[in-house]
Amino acid sequence: MIQEYLMNQAKTVAPDLEWTVDYYSSVTNSGTVNYEGGPPSDVNNDADTRYPQYMFYIRTADWSKAEVITHKLYKLFHKKKVDELIYVPELETSYRVFFIKAMSEPVKIGVIDDTMEYSLNIQATIEEEL
Repeated sequence: MIQEYLMNQAKTVAPDLEWTVDYYSSVTNSGTVNYEGGPPSDVNNDADTRYPQYMFYIRTADWSKAEVITHKLYKLFHKKKVDELIYVPELETSYRVFFIKAMSEPVKIGVIDDTMEYSLNIQATIEEEL
């Protein structure tokens, strides 16, 4: 839903990475924002509010750089109060983003083919604008 918005925010932290949404095109020096689903709304309390979850996946041959970038993303997104309207042309829908939080600390995936991989999982609080 709001992957493009999140990717554009993440580019401010690591502009030298090749950024993509929902797939990656480079096995190293790349950042990917994946949509991961999320819990359903509580129909009794907040039926219009959604809580989608996203994963940032960072790959770089500079092992310490992968960790630093992921921690900077954590700092950027954890407990972030937002009030932005995001238009998603593929869905022909606008979403108001209210809040973003990290679901955990950054996670070290490990080294694969001499490339360090880290991830960060976040959750957004959004509502569809009619």
